Amino acid sequence: MVEEWKKPYVNLFTTSGEPLWENAVCASLEEINSSLANMVKISNFDESSYLAVWADNRIYNDNFLTYKLIAQRFDENGNKLWNEEGNLIAYPSDMAYDIFPLEVYKNFILYRHSTFEDNRIFIVKLDENGNISEGWGESGILLSDNRKIDDDITLYQTDNNLLIIWKEENNYREKIKAQLLSQSGEKLWDDNGKDLVSYDSFHQISDFVVNTQNNYFIICDNSHNETDSSLNVQKFDYSGNSIWNNPTQIYASSSSYYFGKSSITVTQNNNIYITFSKRSGIYSQTDVFAQKLDENGSMIWNEEGISLCQYYFDEEPFGMIADNDNHVYTFWLDGRGSNSTDDGLAYNFSLYGQIFTDDAEVDNNIIPVGTIIANYPNPFKGSTKFVVNTKKKIEDGIIKIYNLKGELVKKILTENSITKWDGKNSKGKKIGSGIYFYKFISKNESSKVKKMILIK
Repeated sequence: MVEEWKKPYVNLFTTSGEPLWENAVCASLEEINSSLANMVKISNFDESSYLAVWADNRIYNDNFLTYKLIAQRFDENGNKLWNEEGNLIAYPSDMAYDIFPLEVYKNFILYRHSTFEDNRIFIVKLDENGNISEGWGESGILLSDNRKIDDDITLYQTDNNLLIIWKEENNYREKIKAQLLSQSGEKLWDDNGKDLVSYDSFHQISDFVVNTQNNYFIICDNSHNETDSSLNVQKFDYSGNSIWNNPTQIYASSSSYYFGKSSITVTQNNNIYITFSKRSGIYSQTDVFAQKLDENGSMIWNEEGISLCQYYFDEEPFGMIADNDNHVYTFWLDGRGSNSTDDGLAYNFSLYGQIFTDDAEVDNNIIPVGTIIANYPNPFKGSTKFVVNTKKKIEDGIIKIYNLKGELVKKILTENSITKWDGKNSKGKKIGSGIYFYKFISKNESSKVKKMILIK
């Protein structure tokens, strides 16, 4: 029924979330399948226009579905610059059961075309009129026809070329492959791409992230077999050759546990930062850790890495970025807002962040692995939280807070890994700004004396 079909839409928003266009419809056609109408990819086409690409299928020939890849260009006011129904990019002559865009970058489109017999990944370049550029073939450049290629394929612009990186499987062994293309569509590496990360035995690569620089790029991959798992980092030049003699192993485990997502960034000092998740703590939850490498791949922090967060519920890296002042901002999804209800566990994930200064050993707000207790924020205003980092169950826990004179300000009884302090003394009065010391004592262990600063 026509009322069940949906149209693809695109809009431009202000930083405050206000829409600037009035429901810019990508195409005016009514017969667009609702299962594919929402597969819209969008990118800046140039400084003053935008490119939207989507998969479009219509019923014809006794209800068989034919798939098309359609693109539309909009100006900064949301006006269509190409055909009213969009420009046809790819229309396979054989019957495809799966065709959709994977990624759009400026005027380049990565898309998948699958039939019952094969699976192909193409990249195509469009000119300003929405036609395939000269030298890029009728349907684009074929990158891979491996049936077991993953949809997690990424596209990067180097100085003059395009770097495409993807994951595929051969003989039950997953590998990371790449291709370098010129602006004219010429393959600069082997016709089938280069193997960047591969293993001699059965391995699965759960996830990988890439960071590109002017003269090199870095890949961080999570891999595992039936018994072991590891997180590895390698640096490559733009001939596809590894720069370090061996990958740097950030973390390894004698279990096949999948570490989860990771993030990576590089500072102006050429230091490399990686965030990753792994099992830790007495509840075996997934926590977020960070590691710092120099430009030669040597680890700067301790081998276990730095703990960013160790709450009871799971955390997972979300992204990292470095600015021109050598500050590193890292973000993660955090389940600390989850709670138990009568109907079971209610998950509530929020986005949290932290900042490193590249010339510092580690920010004071970070909790190093092996530290029994730390507080954050530090310095703090009003209140702070104490986090007890221990693999043992907390029994008869006490947090003692002292002033500069060594006088006991507050004694807090706790059996929780996280304890909030409101900045009040044992008489319930707010204390003044300054330097304070604290220590954790329990039935099983005690911590070193730590320092914190209260500011007004």
